[in-house]
Amino acid sequence: MLQFNEIKTEDFKTLNEFYQAQSFGMCDYSVGAVYMWKGYHKTKFCVQDGFLVLRYEWQAEEKTCFSFPVSKDNKSKADLVAFLRVLREHALEDAGEFYLVGVPTEMKEFLEGEFEVTCAVAKREWSDYVYNYEDLAEMKGRKYSGKRNHIRNFIKSYPGYEIKPITARDIPRIKAEYERYFLKRFNVGGDDSYKAAESEETVLLLEQLETLQMKGIFIETGGSVAGFSIGEIVGNTLVVHVEKALTEYSGIYTFVCREFARAAYREGVEYINREEDVGSEGLRKSKLSYHPAFLIEKYLVCIA
Repeated sequence: MLQFNEIKTEDFKTLNEFYQAQSFGMCDYSVGAVYMWKGYHKTKFCVQDGFLVLRYEWQAEEKTCFSFPVSKDNKSKADLVAFLRVLREHALEDAGEFYLVGVPTEMKEFLEGEFEVTCAVAKREWSDYVYNYEDLAEMKGRKYSGKRNHIRNFIKSYPGYEIKPITARDIPRIKAEYERYFLKRFNVGGDDSYKAAESEETVLLLEQLETLQMKGIFIETGGSVAGFSIGEIVGNTLVVHVEKALTEYSGIYTFVCREFARAAYREGVEYINREEDVGSEGLRKSKLSYHPAFLIEKYLVCIA
């Protein structure tokens, strides 16, 4: 049996080393996403034979699942197959079945060529929305004319606004304002248990922002926090984990989106992953309105 352990804060340095070496571009393979949802999914991790794999209790599907193994070294195809066979034996003994979750298309096809795959399911609500970096940072062209209007409305209505990076001294204040105001007002969508969990995990991510080396900005106007966003850079992709704003500030969501894209720029960033819509029609409409370059399909794969 493989040894899976609880994820402690000090383990995220190790996880990040593995995630920075992969090129999936998915939010699932990022420190922030794992940290936010480790309690909800009862996530554990194992590093063995040069591979990192996570174990989840996936409530929505009522299954014990494992992440697709990733390596920070140039492991061969034979090494990966050998480890997957060990993982399969562990999963069958542990849960009676072997499910891999968050499997990208190219890895699904790899699995189908090497194992007896009995099912491979991809649901739209699992897909990540990925945008060209410049599209969100500049919002040029006719397709973004409405978004530019939103931004102009915000700037005109709140001329004294300030865009600030989230630092250690800002965290207690943002946390307090989030708990006081934002929890009652953020966009509806998803089931209640998911929304409650997301609220709790947003607070936890704020508390560990510096330890986990997350990036964040907040918009201040009239002495209040109007909106904020938190994410991280994984490879060539900025993964946005949190985007919250008070909708009474006209245009604030679009403004936060653009300003975080600009603030997080560094050489080599090509894409921005704004994660899933979790089946919420409101979130889906919003994410589509920013014109994603593509969606990343994620598969739940069962291996006999």
